[in-house]
Formats: sequence, structure tokens, C-alpha cells
Amino acid sequence: MTQPAHSHTTNALSGAVSGPAVQAGTVHGGVHITTPPTHQPDPPRQLPPAPTHFTNRDTPLAQLNALGDHRLALLTGPGGAGKSALALHWIHQHAHQFTDGQLYTDLRGHTTTPAQPLAPLPGWLRALGTPPAHIPTNPDDQLALYRTLTATRRLALLIDNASSAHQVRPLIPTSPHTTTLITSRHRLLDLVIDGATPLPLNPLNPEATLQLITRIAGPQPTPHPATRALLRPTGAWPLEIRLTGALLATGLHWPTTPPTAEHTMTTTLTQSYRALPPPAQQLYRHIGLHPTPTLSTACAHAIAHTAPPITDPALALATLAEASLLTTSDRPGFVTMHDVIHEHAAQLAQTEDAEHTRTEVLDRMADYYLAGSDAADIVLTPNRRRPRPTYHHTAPAPLVEAPSDRAAALTWLDAERANLLAMQRILYGRGDNATVWQLADAAWSLFTHLHAPEWVDCYRLGVQAAVLAGHRLGEARMRTGLGAALREHQRYDQALDEYGIALTIRREIDDPHGEATALHHMAVIHQRTGDLDQARGLLVQVVTIRQHIGDTRGAARARALLGATESMAGRHQEAITHLTNARDTLLGVDDPHSVGIAQRWLGQAHARAGDLGAARGALHAAARVLDQLGATPDLAATQEALGEVETAAGSAEAARQHYTAAADIYRAIGAHQDAERVTNLATGQPA
Repeated sequence: MTQPAHSHTTNALSGAVSGPAVQAGTVHGGVHITTPPTHQPDPPRQLPPAPTHFTNRDTPLAQLNALGDHRLALLTGPGGAGKSALALHWIHQHAHQFTDGQLYTDLRGHTTTPAQPLAPLPGWLRALGTPPAHIPTNPDDQLALYRTLTATRRLALLIDNASSAHQVRPLIPTSPHTTTLITSRHRLLDLVIDGATPLPLNPLNPEATLQLITRIAGPQPTPHPATRALLRPTGAWPLEIRLTGALLATGLHWPTTPPTAEHTMTTTLTQSYRALPPPAQQLYRHIGLHPTPTLSTACAHAIAHTAPPITDPALALATLAEASLLTTSDRPGFVTMHDVIHEHAAQLAQTEDAEHTRTEVLDRMADYYLAGSDAADIVLTPNRRRPRPTYHHTAPAPLVEAPSDRAAALTWLDAERANLLAMQRILYGRGDNATVWQLADAAWSLFTHLHAPEWVDCYRLGVQAAVLAGHRLGEARMRTGLGAALREHQRYDQALDEYGIALTIRREIDDPHGEATALHHMAVIHQRTGDLDQARGLLVQVVTIRQHIGDTRGAARARALLGATESMAGRHQEAITHLTNARDTLLGVDDPHSVGIAQRWLGQAHARAGDLGAARGALHAAARVLDQLGATPDLAATQEALGEVETAAGSAEAARQHYTAAADIYRAIGAHQDAERVTNLATGQPA
């Protein structure tokens, strides 16, 4: 049974709503259900732009062409070998073959904060048409839905910067029409054993090197010494050729002694860096300290406040882009560094910046991600009680622009997810425990609305940080959030342990609101696991506490859950009284979702009591309210409950229509097992 949102969460859709609509007003001669056509989103086009000046990869391109319809290829080579460029060039060339779109992810396998194996799934599920509110919380369920959605599609996937076969395996679709290209600095022999075709890349020969540098810097009647240094018999890698070409194209003098035959990638990068004006050099080094190679221009502007402040960060970013040290990301408002360049910038920051400067850079990054997450959470979960964040610095302007609506808040969280979670891990490593737990707290909506799979890890780290910081309220909040994550993974005993510790802390610090929150969460688990007496006792405490502190809405939501629990235990009159009172109270506090849930539970309570007429009335009222929120699990459960009522009344056709409506909604939100179960009910088969 779906539970109502708890005291510190809301459960509402955002953005465009699609899915079946159930028309359930006055009923004459049976129930008539219509399903309007659903909006089909455009196929995803997530790839970064095709590389410019692509040169001479005829052999691996021919190998890719020869692989047939179901390609699984592993492109390997050192950083700067052009692996991603080759993959992008090939997919863009053959985009017409992939009618269902292209998916992209950077697993950051070469960094200290690699992505989890299932981290791309929520974003990919949304790209494939699943509304955010309908993505399963459990990563295993996300994977099952992903496999279902990709089973027959014609897709191209680029999985960049993998570090292991374990990171990649879950992301490879089974569709016979899908191409999956994987890039890695490692050979990943386990993937080859699994059937991936290895395509190791070699340096470009002198002829191709001269061709590429001429395309970038123009013809050279007499090759520049930097060009001659690249024309070595062993070949040169595309990245160092492009960087040299960009430096020559600026018309600036070579900033150091002309390179020798021992010319290396580091030498090229250092020469490009030395040719920059000081503000661009400073921003280059400081971006190197960012936890990932991709960041927003807004974050770059926040970093630019580091002393001495950069007066024109936009110009500094443009200068880095002109030198090919920075490129525009596939995401609007973001820029990215090649991973080799990012590593070089980080090394320079370590050698050329004082420790206090590096600390300030990281502090300003942390402030940016904390402010952005908090602003998004306020929009997405406005009823959640939260302490105000504490920052390292007070910026002369707002750290982030507050999102204008729910869609903008979700977009910000989605775009910054990898960065803010990587930032949290870096801050934990350097002992900034206060910011670590606050980042987890502010990222609550990232997990409840976008279902990022890192929920348990993020809050577990938050617990550890709050304990180290000695922040009792922070620890209680972290343990409550960790308990919610564990509960959604059905790890109920562990969740109860976390809630129990949170409850003890709340009582110690005299926080009755938090005490009621912990008790409510514990009651939900006991109800789910069938311990109804324990759930009832806890909910009675919750109602008493919330009434005492004047929390009308929270008391009504707890009373509704108490009524549902009483109904399940067979205490029908008590249940109907609790649910009726809760419904009437919630009607006055502008919480339609909770009203719909209370109405559904009231209908089910009447049905258990044998009053099918009252059950129909309450369930139809619930359907009308929940229908305004779109295709939600609760609307599907309401239609299923109506089917059960009509079955009990002997109205087989009306029951079939309600079950069919429920199955359509479950299918629309990706709950395929529930859809199959209810479809069996509609056709008279065992559920």
C-alpha cells in the first residue's frame, strides 16, 4: 500500500504531466474510462557536439562500420588519444540509424570520484520518457525499467571514461539494434570477454599530424619549431596537436624555448598555460580543483571571487576556450575540460597556489553547491523544516539565482547532481564536516524527486560528518534521511535502527517536531511489515505530539495513517472515524495529495466494513482529487481499489474497466510488475 508523504516531504508532480486520465464523476450504467493520447517526448539527443578538425582515424572507423547492427566496442588509449572524439564522430555520422535517440554519460573513471555503476539511470529514464515522479526509488527497479524501455529501441550509447567492467555492464542494453561505444584508459579485458570488440588507438603519424595542425593553425610554408617537434616517427596524440595548433593560431610568441624531440603532453599544456593572461591562468588552476572536469559558468563565477578576485570571469572563460583548454559542454550553461587538461590544471594549482588559496577555492565551490541545492529544495519541498545553511563566505551577490519554479529547480539538481555529490566526498576527505552533512540535507529533493541512486551513500556520509562535527541536530536529520533511504531499499531493520537513534537525539535536544517525525517514519515501517499494534501505538504518540505543538497538517496526516492501520487490523469504526476527521482537516490546509490519500484509505475502510456504496463514493472522490495530479501510483491504487469494490459487488465489467485503467497508469509510470498483476485481475486470471 502506498503511504502518504511524511512530515518532512511532499509527493507532487512537477513539470508537464502525461498519462491516462480517469473520468469518474456521476456514474450511469457503468463506469466509462477514457485515456487521452499521451505526449511522446522527442528522442534523446544527449551527445556532445561532433569534434571539429577530425582527422585520420580511417582504420578504427572502418572497424566500427564492420561490426554490424548490434555494436559493442571498447575504445582504449591514454588520455588525449582521441577516444571520445572518435566515438562522437562515428555516432554523429550515423545518427540517422538511431531513430530512438542517443544517450551519453561520463563515468569519470580516471578521477578520485568515479560515478557509481547505476548513476546514469535516473537521467536516462527521464530522457526515455519517464516522468521524474514515476522513476522507481530502488536502483534495482530503475535497472529493470531501463532494460524494459531499451529492449527494442534503436539507440546509440556513448559511455565515456569507464574504469572497470563493473561500472559499465549494467548500462549495456540488450536490444539487437543498439550500438554501445565505451571509452577507457584501461584495457577492460572482462568486457572483451563479455563480447566487446577492442579498438586500441595509436598516435597520429607525421602526415596526419601535419594535416591536423594545418587545419587548426593554417598552412605553414616553413613549419614552426613546435610543429616540427610533433612530427616525430613515434607519432603524436590528437590532444597535444590540437593544443599546439590553438596556441599557434593565436599568433602569440611561443612562451618558452622551442620544444625538443622529447616534447610531451605536459609540455604542450604548460606552454599553452604560460601564454595565457594572469586572470585566465588563475581561473585555469582553480577549475582544476573542481571535483569533475565539467562545471557551470555560474560555479566558475563563484570561484572567481577567490582572492585576488577576477574582475571579468566571462573573459577569462572565453580566453581558456580560445586556447582550447576549455570547451562548451553538451549542457547549456556548462563548460568542460578534457580530463588530461583538468589533471594538468589541478597539478598547477598544487604547485603555484598557496594552501590557503586552494582552501578558499574549495570553500567557494562548496558554498555554491550548498546554496543551489538549498534553493532548489525550498521550491520542491516547501513544507520541509530545515535549518538555514551556514556558508564559508558572504558573496557580494547571491550565490545562485533562485529557481523560478519546480521545473527549473529539478533542472538545476539534475544538471549538478554529479558535481554536488562529488563535492561532498571531497569535503569529507578534507574534514569540512559541517558542509558535508549540510550538503546531504539540502540535497533531499535530489533523492525524493529525481531518485538519484546515491541516496544511502550520501546520507551515510552525512551521518559520519555530523557525528565528527558534534552537531546533534545535524546527526538526527542525517539519520532520519538515511532511514528513509534504507526504507525505500526495503532494508527495514537498518532503517528502524537509524530512526531509533534519531528519536533519542530529538528527545535529548527537546525537539518535539523531530520526535514526531521519527515516530511517524517508524510507524510506516511497522505497518508495512504487518506489526499493526506497534504502528498504532506509535501513531497515537505522533498525533498527540503534533496536536500539542499546533501542527494541524502533520497531526491530520498521522491520523489518516492511523485510520488506515486500524482498518487493516479490522477495527472498522475507529478507522472510519479517524479517516473522516483527517480528510476534513486536510481539506482546509491546501494539501490535495494527502486529501486524495485519505479519501482512498477511507474508501478501502468502508469496503472492509462491507459498505460498498460508501466505498464507491469515497474512492471516486479520491480519484477526482488524484486525477488532478496526473498519472501517479496513488491514482493507480485508487482505480485498483475501485476494481476490488466492483468485484465484490459482482459488477464484472465495471471491475474490468477499473483494473484496466489501473494497469494503464502503472504502465505509464514504469511499474510494469504492478501493471501485469492488475491486467491479470482485469482478465480474470490469478494476480
